[in-house]
Amino acid sequence: TVRNMPNKKVSNASIVRYLQDRPLVEYFILDRFSEEYKNNSWTIPQKYKVEKNGETYTYVLDSAVVRDTKKQHFSAYITCNGKSFAFDGESFARMTPFEWKKKLNKNTQWRFAEQYETYFNFQQAYFMLFYYRI
Repeated sequence: TVRNMPNKKVSNASIVRYLQDRPLVEYFILDRFSEEYKNNSWTIPQKYKVEKNGETYTYVLDSAVVRDTKKQHFSAYITCNGKSFAFDGESFARMTPFEWKKKLNKNTQWRFAEQYETYFNFQQAYFMLFYYRI
């Protein structure tokens, strides 16, 4: 997990350096607490390129978990066969096609169940991003 980085000032370059300084991994999880970062304080990439031992390794964003803006509920986001989906148990729906990666770097909110005031926003909530090596 890229949680235990030495300082709280995280940038994409510092994440790449962090990965370069450790043994090669198949996947990594990047998590961010909304209280520690301002909205749009850094761009969330869909891929990372890491150079190690003369080789270049690429990690792509595959899935995510996002907590709602009131810090009470989580929703899940996956990529399956190149298509994006979301799941929110509160909405009592199955996995739904949802272009979640388009919302990564926008301060926009959404919800899945009209009867609940549960909103999600990558820029205003805790999230976990799951990247795997291709």
